[in-house]
Amino acid sequence: MLGANDFKTVSDRSVEDAVSGLGELITIIQTSTYGPDMRSSPRTLLIGYPFLSTENGIFADIFKGADEKSRNFPALCADLAEKHGYAYLDMSPHIEMGEDGLHFDRAAHPKFAQLVTEKIALEELKNE
Repeated sequence: MLGANDFKTVSDRSVEDAVSGLGELITIIQTSTYGPDMRSSPRTLLIGYPFLSTENGIFADIFKGADEKSRNFPALCADLAEKHGYAYLDMSPHIEMGEDGLHFDRAAHPKFAQLVTEKIALEELKNE
């Protein structure tokens, strides 16, 4: 789950910039030979993070405008995944950020793990 730091005020990046950056990183991974057989590229699971809610918290100044950007992020990530054939899991309908609006709380971690495990199992079934 990458992209949230692109929404820092100091970075001044758009949602499209953040998704483009993810695409570039995934391209690097997909052109590697670090897959399970060490000869092919690894499969990719792109995970869209939950919506940020930093407007009134301790990160309000650092992430000004990030909450709105984060609401547009999942759809653009889904488009990126579909365009390139990556698996995609959107966390925004399943998990809310913790008290600081930027990080998971204690209860979110096992839920995240369960959702990722289920998605990987589903993708494995598709590839059999």
